[in-house]
Amino acid sequence: MNHQPAILIIEDDSALRRGMARILTDAGFQIFEAATGEEGLASVERNMPALILLDVCLPDIEGLALCHRLKTNPAFSEIYILLISGVKTGAASQAEGLENGADGYIVRPIEHRELVARVRAMLRLKHAEDELRRMNGELEQRVAARTDELRRLNAQLAAQFEQYQQSESKYRAMFEYMSSGVAVYDAIDHGNDFIFHDFNAAAERISNISRDRVIGQRLLSIFPNMEQFGLLAALQRVYRTGESEHLPAMYYQDEIRKGWRENFIYKLPSGEVVAIYDDVTERKQAEMEIQTRMHQQAAVANLGQRALTGLSLHELFDEAVALVARVLDVEYSAALELLPDRTTLQLRAGVGWRDGLVGHAIVSAGCETLAGYTLLSQEPVIVEDLRVERRFHDQQLWHDHRVVSGMSVIIGELTHPFGVLGAHTTQQRIFAIHDTYFLQSVANILAAAIDRERHEETLRRQKQEYQTLVEHTPDVIARFDRQYRHLYVNPAVMNEFGKPPEYVIGKTHRELGYSSERADWSEQIIRQVFESSHDIVFELEAPSPTGIKQYLSRGVPEFDAQGMVESALFIHRNITELKQAEALLRQKTEELDHFFNLALDLLCIADTDGYFRKLNVAWETTLGYSREELFAKKFLDFVHPDDLGTTIEAISNLSSQQKVLNFTNRYRCKDGSYRWIEWRSAPAGKMIYAAAHDVTARKLTEHEIQQLNQTLEARVQQRTAELEAMNRDLQNFVSAASHDLKTPLYGISRIATWLVQDYAAAFDEHGRELAEDLIQRVTRLDTLLNGVVEYASLAQPATQIVPIDLNHVLPRVLRELAQPADIQIEFPENLPTIPGEARRVRKIFYHLLRNAIQFNPQPGSHIRIAIQEDSAQWTFCITDNGPGIDPKYHAKIFKLFQMLDPRDDAAHSTGIGLALVKKIVESAGGRVWVKSEVGKGSSFSFTWPKIGYS
Repeated sequence: MNHQPAILIIEDDSALRRGMARILTDAGFQIFEAATGEEGLASVERNMPALILLDVCLPDIEGLALCHRLKTNPAFSEIYILLISGVKTGAASQAEGLENGADGYIVRPIEHRELVARVRAMLRLKHAEDELRRMNGELEQRVAARTDELRRLNAQLAAQFEQYQQSESKYRAMFEYMSSGVAVYDAIDHGNDFIFHDFNAAAERISNISRDRVIGQRLLSIFPNMEQFGLLAALQRVYRTGESEHLPAMYYQDEIRKGWRENFIYKLPSGEVVAIYDDVTERKQAEMEIQTRMHQQAAVANLGQRALTGLSLHELFDEAVALVARVLDVEYSAALELLPDRTTLQLRAGVGWRDGLVGHAIVSAGCETLAGYTLLSQEPVIVEDLRVERRFHDQQLWHDHRVVSGMSVIIGELTHPFGVLGAHTTQQRIFAIHDTYFLQSVANILAAAIDRERHEETLRRQKQEYQTLVEHTPDVIARFDRQYRHLYVNPAVMNEFGKPPEYVIGKTHRELGYSSERADWSEQIIRQVFESSHDIVFELEAPSPTGIKQYLSRGVPEFDAQGMVESALFIHRNITELKQAEALLRQKTEELDHFFNLALDLLCIADTDGYFRKLNVAWETTLGYSREELFAKKFLDFVHPDDLGTTIEAISNLSSQQKVLNFTNRYRCKDGSYRWIEWRSAPAGKMIYAAAHDVTARKLTEHEIQQLNQTLEARVQQRTAELEAMNRDLQNFVSAASHDLKTPLYGISRIATWLVQDYAAAFDEHGRELAEDLIQRVTRLDTLLNGVVEYASLAQPATQIVPIDLNHVLPRVLRELAQPADIQIEFPENLPTIPGEARRVRKIFYHLLRNAIQFNPQPGSHIRIAIQEDSAQWTFCITDNGPGIDPKYHAKIFKLFQMLDPRDDAAHSTGIGLALVKKIVESAGGRVWVKSEVGKGSSFSFTWPKIGYS
């Protein structure tokens, strides 16, 4: 069963009627439709909708007349009617509609969202009225039933009093068990005052006093305010006249009791006066609550109508807060707006607040304030006593105004609230649920007005944007009526056709000077739009001051409120340059296709799915297949099986939009042979653009070169082995020769020494010089042999590469050289640790320092060792202030057995030291050089790599 509210739409425009039906159906409502007033009346009788959307202009019955008929018919008067019109939109028309009984008035055009919101607001008001009407009916039924019951009981009581005069026990039973309170009075002072004669249990309960305290006491001593209540005067009248009286429900209050009481007073034949009364406080509270609700709903309905009359938001907010304060009877009401920073609220409108706060006061939107807490709540926030409130602690604004109780609701949607609406009082008060409904209804009206203003602002902005777009677009926009006259043209017409808009508007193409043929054609196009009611698209050529121009045009029908085509809108876009570009593109494409097919390289366009899309003629020449045969299969079908893996990987890279360059694979020819193809490919989406080259000849050449290289490498290895063997033989020979030569040299040295020592007297001066010269030459020859052996040993690579701390090496070398006292040698405090063979590293520093000392014997000699370091190597530099070396000898001194001094003057030099240094440094991957000029000292430098040497 469908429980959604039923809505009847009475609208003769089928398009509008169906449009509204679709919008409201999507919003969850049950919809009935009628095209005429008579159909509408029949649908009302048949379906009894909750709301009628009634068009003011109907073909058979005027909408206002139909509204009046429905509202004056008791059977339909409770149905809400919302008038709709796009023609009668003025204030007078709206007022006339409301005077004829309409509950609201909608002016077209209206946004879908606003239509749904207005319908929902109307249904909420109707639901509230129906609920109030139902509750009022129930209350009236209860009052009537209670009144009947009381009358019946009173009649029973009167009859029973007569009957039970004869039976006191029965009388007492009835008296005690009655649900109504019964007080029996005896008149005193000639009926001017009364004392209690009897008091039943119900009276004890209702009056909150025991019978013992009442019996025998004067009325006013027990109930001091009965005179103002009116009971004393009623008792006096009944006593005097004997006629029964009904004292309607009135409010009684004293220090002990309070509440609403209703009395029926009788005089007994015995002279006593009896008052039968009931506590009707609950009934009166229900009646008052219904009245309050009706008053609140009427106030909400009136505010809703005011919101629809064009009030500004500022005025509406002021009226809303004033209404809240008045209807809820509170000293303060406030509308707080959430500011754009979403962290604070501003007091936008209010009643009762101190001067200067409205429009300026700022409170936090955090949960520590009442307003901020409300924004986070899913329901109204009610505060019974702010003084003991613990849900929020920042209450400065409310404390400053001595607020005790209050309630707040959200204005707008929970997810995008506008702010908070609140009502506050300095008296402790418990707000009823209908009070929160009222406050929320006012907040909903404000929210609807805010949304409507936002929608109207959006429409204004969109209209302005549309106008700006139309006025500044380069496209020509023109609107025509059915007589082919220009109703509107935008300024672009001046640029395209050289005519200002004011010259064109109001004229037909014929009146603008078009030829008869062109005018007929344009009128046919305009007529087609009017008759078909559909868009049309076409191209046209038109003359202009700068020549013939080509346009892409669209004609669009524009409909009135009745769905009839009232005008035709045409948009003309200048595509002259585009057409010229297309022609040029076709020409270029033809030229590129020509070059494509003439290219000697293999050119192709393929896709990542594995198919060729375009190939040039070179493919047919290279592979022997026709292009149709190549297009028919995936290109992987032509790839050599051994190359499939790498080819698929290349396609994957291209699919990932990565270029593939210098990729090579083999393609099968039609004769079964394979050709090597080298590719350069670039992706563009799913397409692959590639240029390839047949490198089969190069591959064959590379294969031959590889084979030659392998043969050459084998020969090199063989020759290397032979050289290594020869080197070993040479080392063995040098060692043996050195040993064989040193033995006789040692004998010669000993004999010469004995001769000098034992026969010194037999030698004259010349003989002694010859003997000493012989000993020096033998010593030099021994040194020379040692150098040759050492040089020959360097032919073998270093085998014991270890970290060498130069802080230990350099002092040892200086001790071996027996550093002369008159020569100063300077070197850094912290020397590096380098990789190498300790013996060879020591030899480098030994020979370089020995040369610096040997060839710089004069006093004041100075030698300095400097070190530089970078990421790859160390550079060592040994500088002296000796006689220097002529640059023409710089290369010579590093050669074996090369000396600058005559050999007879170089008794302690062999010409091997610097050659040893060069061989050790270069075998480690470094280099050695000298910088020197005669008379300016010498600087020997060498580099030593950090990563070891081969």
